[in-house]
Amino acid sequence: MSDNHPKECDSPEKTTVQASTADGRQPPRKRSAKAAQADEARATEPTKRGIALARRRGRREVLALDIAQGPPTIEELGYLAAEFVMCTLPHSDPGDVPVWTRRDGCFTLSIQAGYDKDGRGYGLPYGPIPRLVLVWLIGGALRVGPRIDAGNSLSEFLRKLGYSAYTGRGERGDATRVLNQISRLFYCLITFEYWSPLTKNTVSLRMLPVERSEFHFDGKTPVTIELGKRFYEAVTARPVPLDLRILDHFRHSPLALDFYAFAVRESGRAQQQGKDRFVAWEWLDKQLGANYAEVRNFRDKMLPFVEELVKLCPRLLVSVQRGGRGQKAGLLFSRFSEPVPRKEPFLLAPP
Repeated sequence: MSDNHPKECDSPEKTTVQASTADGRQPPRKRSAKAAQADEARATEPTKRGIALARRRGRREVLALDIAQGPPTIEELGYLAAEFVMCTLPHSDPGDVPVWTRRDGCFTLSIQAGYDKDGRGYGLPYGPIPRLVLVWLIGGALRVGPRIDAGNSLSEFLRKLGYSAYTGRGERGDATRVLNQISRLFYCLITFEYWSPLTKNTVSLRMLPVERSEFHFDGKTPVTIELGKRFYEAVTARPVPLDLRILDHFRHSPLALDFYAFAVRESGRAQQQGKDRFVAWEWLDKQLGANYAEVRNFRDKMLPFVEELVKLCPRLLVSVQRGGRGQKAGLLFSRFSEPVPRKEPFLLAPP
């Protein structure tokens, strides 16, 4: 037989490779059973983020069950000054700005960043932490006066705020984040400015939130905080009662915290006036300082918060108005709401 004729086929394996690579693609490699089992184990192994989310979800479910079982006790009540509901703190870091200002009608809130001993600015308080700190401070001031015992150690103070001292000393640790925001809040200069449309008069209160504070890291020395006199008088004049359990439920979202406080205040105003209060989405966007480019995006962001809050607080009667025929879309707060039902009267510090 002539050697010029092509051979039959070298081997079945070689023929298979040639057929599979005719279109330029490589055939899939056959994996061993051991490698397949390892891939399956890695796919089903929970990640650190997944574990954290599961724990957070379980904690939120337990909180929701506790809230549904009954109204808050005295220890579960917090307070926030009406001024911080009318004009909220920044949601995110505003950056290196000397003064941050918000207005609501005839009231203006201004915050000026403080400086450390070397002349470096602390920055402005932002996010959920200073909001929770304010609620805790104002609640303590209403109960015991301007000098507040914050615990026997820094760890205990963090626990009272709902944070842990054992999450590390890095940038993402609770202790580092809380102390950073506390420095921003305690050293800033806060101004409440009221303007009267009738008399055209303006009253301004320039206040240091804290006159004296002691934070020790030895784990033995008590933490004490003394509010500034003007600040104490201002923030205890018109306190808005809040359920600390609901605040804890929304503690990771400054927008949700602001909306809850706003909903409680609006429901209280509806009760006092004896008529329902309507708030359009665009008005609520400006009120909460969200500043969305599109109102519909803000509405889509808020609707889950509204739904979740109504489930947590069934006596908070809030309905969504779709609008149409000249009527704006927004939220309607009922005059029959009881957003913070309580078993016992509030405990207020003596004047």
